Amino acid sequence: MPKFTPALQELENTFTEPQTGPFVDQGGSVGFDVRAYGAVLDGASDDAAALNAALAAVQAAGVQVVTVAGGAARIASNVTIPSGVTLRVLEGATIKPAAGATLTINGTFDAGLYSVFDLSEGGSVVLGRGATERALPQWWGARGDGVTDDTAAIDAWLAQAGELFLPTGIYLADAFTPRSDSTIRCAAGAEVVCRTQTEVFALLSNLNDVTIEGLHIDGANLTTRCIYILSCSSVTLLNPKVENLFQPSGAAVEAVGIRITNGRNILIRDPVIRNVVATPDSITGNTPGLARGIHISAVDPAVLENIRIHGGLIEDIEPLEDADGIACFAPDYGDGASNHDVVIDGVTIRRAHKRAVKIQMNGVRVQNCRIF
Repeated sequence: MPKFTPALQELENTFTEPQTGPFVDQGGSVGFDVRAYGAVLDGASDDAAALNAALAAVQAAGVQVVTVAGGAARIASNVTIPSGVTLRVLEGATIKPAAGATLTINGTFDAGLYSVFDLSEGGSVVLGRGATERALPQWWGARGDGVTDDTAAIDAWLAQAGELFLPTGIYLADAFTPRSDSTIRCAAGAEVVCRTQTEVFALLSNLNDVTIEGLHIDGANLTTRCIYILSCSSVTLLNPKVENLFQPSGAAVEAVGIRITNGRNILIRDPVIRNVVATPDSITGNTPGLARGIHISAVDPAVLENIRIHGGLIEDIEPLEDADGIACFAPDYGDGASNHDVVIDGVTIRRAHKRAVKIQMNGVRVQNCRIF
């Protein structure tokens, strides 16, 4: 049996039994155990009422933490963690929203590097801004072991706003699709690997206020376009690394490391883009057979404002017939209809097998680049 003081359970408690009052949990905070309020935690019973009862008790008592430990809390209706309350889930416990049910965390969420959310029944979890210092894909079941399909976990993780963190590991996924108002930071040694044949792996479409730092994507010769930034505003990629992209014969899109089509305030700093290969085509300039490290384009209505590429390395772009390190294209090129604002500064380009830089756009400045 765990030992008790009159009000507080001591730290050596392993939470193998439900508690009936405040206790000091393993994080050092006073809180309530949901099992004391009727939670069964068998993954089948509906524990929503018990969780709500624990939340009410916490607020009434002026205590700040509700702890889930020792099983799977299935919730069949919406539950909201209010501001000022912490939901702590210990290792081995999970929360399982049923179909149509959402767990919304407007307070604080606390868990370690382990699985917490079970979305197998089709429910959802929404982390409010500031709910955690950084959300981890492991909370949704990502393994990062280079073997497991982490697609569903990565998708659920990327659906959150705020600060997201990708720990060291190799994550196999079908796609990488962030949302607006998010900051994604990746640990050294974190790598996302394309798992299946796909035309675009990381699509950023009509997004605002996104920062991604240290993202490493290995296309595994299965994806044609790695990162596609389409009609976005205020997107920053810091130290991105993309490699091993392949355009199969007859593909409808070019092979490209990073493509930007329309947008405002886009910064790509210190990218590494390598091994972008297209299947040779007999018609030069035709999309089949076309490979580019970075492609910046404007389409009607053409908007490219404050587009900046600073530093980095682009290398091994082929085939010889039609491969560019960097290409800029706009349909109004040469007619003076619009001046775009694109700066390419300090990029090193090696072994771009046709052209290092191709410009068919007004308003592009290239400076301090090195070409080998």
